[in-house]
Amino acid sequence: MASDGTVTVRFAGSDDTKVVGDMVYRLLLEIDTPRYSREEYAAIARAALEDGGRFVVLLAFLDGPGSDAPVGMMTIAETTALYAGGRYAEVQEFFVENPQRGHGVGNLLIRAAEDLARERGWERLQLHVSRDGDGGRSYEFYRRNGFEEIGTAMRYRLTAAAG
Repeated sequence: MASDGTVTVRFAGSDDTKVVGDMVYRLLLEIDTPRYSREEYAAIARAALEDGGRFVVLLAFLDGPGSDAPVGMMTIAETTALYAGGRYAEVQEFFVENPQRGHGVGNLLIRAAEDLARERGWERLQLHVSRDGDGGRSYEFYRRNGFEEIGTAMRYRLTAAAG
């Protein structure tokens, strides 16, 4: 899908759901408290990937021998809004292994997401990030990659497991 000679990005498939579940779990350990186990996240990823292509996972791998484990991951969900001009993509999770942060893995994942967005006719990529605390570094990363601030997100949980 995308490569810069040192990192290659490809779509995740059903064989990758265990590693996707693990990466999402570790991402959430950094920013929040995971609501589910690694295995439950893997099952959620499997179901989402089987949902007609509206959910995509991009995995980044270092090129070369001994690089079987991904070093980065981005999950993307297609959605539609009139204010956005139609269909667009929402980046749901974005994780790069700590040793690889600052070495272009995240940039390449964003470029791969841009390519995918153009192929699918999405009007834009959108995500949520905080400017506060540890989110400030992520916020600046997204700004450097062309994202612009558009507002604040809120949520309303509908499940009894809400916390």
